[in-house]
Amino acid sequence: MPPKRTRARHSGDNSNTESTTQGSENPTLTPAQIAELVATIVAQILAGQTAPQSPPNLDQQAEEIRRIREELEMRQAEEMRRMREELENQRVEEMRRMYEELENLRTERNSAPPPPPAREVPFSTEVLDADLSQHFKYHNVGEYDGMGDPEEHLSRF
Repeated sequence: MPPKRTRARHSGDNSNTESTTQGSENPTLTPAQIAELVATIVAQILAGQTAPQSPPNLDQQAEEIRRIREELEMRQAEEMRRMREELENQRVEEMRRMYEELENLRTERNSAPPPPPAREVPFSTEVLDADLSQHFKYHNVGEYDGMGDPEEHLSRF
Protein backbone atom coordinates (compact mmCIF):
# COMPACT_ATOMS: atom_id res chain seq x y z
CA MET A 1 0.00 0.00 0.00
CA PRO A 2 1.39 3.46 -0.85
CA PRO A 3 2.39 5.87 1.89
CA LYS A 4 -0.23 8.43 2.95
CA ARG A 5 0.15 12.15 2.64
CA THR A 6 -1.03 14.16 5.54
CA ARG A 7 -2.45 17.60 5.59
CA ALA A 8 -1.72 19.97 8.40
CA ARG A 9 -4.97 20.82 10.06
CA HIS A 10 -4.07 24.22 11.37
CA SER A 11 -2.29 25.90 8.48
CA GLY A 12 -4.12 24.39 5.50
CA ASP A 13 -0.79 23.62 3.81
CA ASN A 14 0.06 20.28 2.31
CA SER A 15 2.90 18.56 4.00
CA ASN A 16 5.45 16.83 1.81
CA THR A 17 6.31 14.47 4.53
CA GLU A 18 5.10 10.97 4.26
CA SER A 19 3.86 9.30 7.33
CA THR A 20 3.83 5.61 7.68
CA THR A 21 2.50 3.89 10.67
CA GLN A 22 4.73 1.52 12.40
CA GLY A 23 3.51 -1.96 12.86
CA SER A 24 2.91 -5.15 11.01
CA GLU A 25 0.39 -3.67 8.58
CA ASN A 26 2.56 -0.94 7.04
CA PRO A 27 6.26 -1.71 7.22
CA THR A 28 8.79 0.94 6.26
CA LEU A 29 9.29 1.00 2.49
CA THR A 30 12.59 1.27 0.73
CA PRO A 31 13.12 3.80 -2.06
CA ALA A 32 13.17 0.97 -4.60
CA GLN A 33 9.80 -0.28 -3.35
CA ILE A 34 8.37 3.24 -3.51
CA ALA A 35 9.60 3.66 -7.09
CA GLU A 36 8.07 0.32 -8.06
CA LEU A 37 4.81 1.28 -6.37
CA VAL A 38 4.70 4.64 -8.18
CA ALA A 39 5.43 2.95 -11.51
CA THR A 40 2.60 0.45 -10.93
CA ILE A 41 0.12 3.19 -10.01
CA VAL A 42 1.10 5.30 -13.04
CA ALA A 43 0.70 2.26 -15.30
CA GLN A 44 -2.74 1.57 -13.84
CA ILE A 45 -3.80 5.19 -14.31
CA LEU A 46 -2.58 5.26 -17.90
CA ALA A 47 -4.28 1.94 -18.67
CA GLY A 48 -7.61 3.35 -17.46
CA GLN A 49 -7.42 6.46 -19.63
CA THR A 50 -8.93 6.58 -23.07
CA ALA A 51 -6.88 7.69 -26.03
CA PRO A 52 -6.58 11.45 -26.16
CA GLN A 53 -9.03 12.99 -28.56
CA SER A 54 -7.67 15.01 -31.41
CA PRO A 55 -8.83 18.59 -31.64
CA PRO A 56 -11.90 19.05 -33.85
CA ASN A 57 -11.23 19.63 -37.51
CA LEU A 58 -12.95 22.93 -38.30
CA ASP A 59 -12.81 22.36 -42.05
CA GLN A 60 -14.64 19.04 -41.69
CA GLN A 61 -17.26 20.65 -39.44
CA ALA A 62 -17.78 23.49 -41.91
CA GLU A 63 -18.17 21.01 -44.76
CA GLU A 64 -20.68 18.99 -42.74
CA ILE A 65 -22.67 22.15 -41.97
CA ARG A 66 -22.66 23.09 -45.69
CA ARG A 67 -23.82 19.59 -46.64
CA ILE A 68 -26.65 19.68 -44.08
CA ARG A 69 -27.70 23.18 -45.23
CA GLU A 70 -27.77 22.07 -48.88
CA GLU A 71 -29.82 19.02 -47.97
CA LEU A 72 -32.32 21.17 -46.06
CA GLU A 73 -32.55 23.63 -48.94
CA MET A 74 -33.21 20.77 -51.35
CA ARG A 75 -35.95 19.42 -49.08
CA GLN A 76 -37.52 22.88 -48.80
CA ALA A 77 -37.42 23.36 -52.56
CA GLU A 78 -39.02 19.95 -53.12
CA GLU A 79 -41.74 20.70 -50.54
CA MET A 80 -42.45 24.08 -52.17
CA ARG A 81 -42.66 22.45 -55.62
CA ARG A 82 -45.03 19.81 -54.27
CA MET A 83 -47.22 22.45 -52.60
CA ARG A 84 -47.35 24.56 -55.80
CA GLU A 85 -48.27 21.49 -57.81
CA GLU A 86 -51.01 20.56 -55.34
CA LEU A 87 -52.41 24.10 -55.40
CA GLU A 88 -52.37 24.11 -59.21
CA ASN A 89 -54.19 20.76 -59.26
CA GLN A 90 -56.83 22.17 -56.91
CA ARG A 91 -57.30 25.20 -59.18
CA VAL A 92 -57.61 23.01 -62.28
CA GLU A 93 -60.17 20.79 -60.52
CA GLU A 94 -62.20 23.82 -59.40
CA MET A 95 -62.17 25.24 -62.92
CA ARG A 96 -63.26 21.87 -64.32
CA ARG A 97 -66.19 21.77 -61.86
CA MET A 98 -67.20 25.32 -62.78
CA TYR A 99 -67.05 24.49 -66.49
CA GLU A 100 -69.23 21.40 -65.97
CA GLU A 101 -71.74 23.48 -63.99
CA LEU A 102 -71.82 26.09 -66.75
CA GLU A 103 -72.40 23.39 -69.38
CA ASN A 104 -75.21 21.90 -67.27
CA LEU A 105 -76.86 25.31 -66.98
CA ARG A 106 -76.58 25.84 -70.75
CA THR A 107 -78.12 22.43 -71.40
CA GLU A 108 -80.98 23.12 -68.98
CA ARG A 109 -81.62 26.52 -70.53
CA ASN A 110 -81.68 25.09 -74.06
CA SER A 111 -83.97 22.18 -73.12
CA ALA A 112 -86.51 24.28 -71.16
CA PRO A 113 -89.50 25.67 -73.02
CA PRO A 114 -88.95 29.17 -74.24
CA PRO A 115 -90.25 31.87 -71.94
CA PRO A 116 -93.57 33.37 -72.96
CA PRO A 117 -93.43 36.55 -74.98
CA ALA A 118 -93.87 39.76 -73.05
CA ARG A 119 -97.41 40.37 -74.36
CA GLU A 120 -98.83 36.87 -74.44
CA VAL A 121 -102.53 36.21 -73.86
CA PRO A 122 -103.43 34.33 -70.67
CA PHE A 123 -105.06 31.39 -72.51
CA SER A 124 -103.65 27.91 -72.81
CA THR A 125 -102.45 26.62 -76.16
CA GLU A 126 -105.48 24.31 -76.33
CA VAL A 127 -107.85 27.27 -76.23
CA LEU A 128 -105.82 29.21 -78.74
CA ASP A 129 -105.61 26.22 -81.09
CA ALA A 130 -109.36 25.54 -80.99
CA ASP A 131 -111.23 25.91 -84.29
CA LEU A 132 -113.70 28.77 -84.37
CA SER A 133 -116.86 28.71 -86.39
CA GLN A 134 -117.09 30.76 -89.57
CA HIS A 135 -119.63 33.18 -88.08
CA PHE A 136 -117.69 33.92 -84.89
CA LYS A 137 -117.07 37.59 -84.21
CA TYR A 138 -114.66 39.03 -81.67
CA HIS A 139 -116.10 41.46 -79.18
CA ASN A 140 -114.51 44.85 -79.13
CA VAL A 141 -113.29 44.75 -75.56
CA GLY A 142 -110.05 46.62 -76.11
CA GLU A 143 -106.69 46.27 -74.46
CA TYR A 144 -106.40 46.28 -70.70
CA ASP A 145 -105.01 49.64 -69.63
CA GLY A 146 -103.92 48.59 -66.12
CA MET A 147 -106.31 51.02 -64.40
CA GLY A 148 -109.25 48.80 -63.48
CA ASP A 149 -109.81 45.34 -62.12
CA PRO A 150 -108.12 42.79 -64.42
CA GLU A 151 -110.67 40.08 -63.59
CA GLU A 152 -113.52 42.36 -64.66
CA HIS A 153 -111.71 43.01 -67.94
CA LEU A 154 -111.34 39.25 -68.57
CA SER A 155 -114.93 38.56 -67.70
CA ARG A 156 -116.03 40.61 -70.76
CA PHE A 157 -114.67 37.87 -72.94
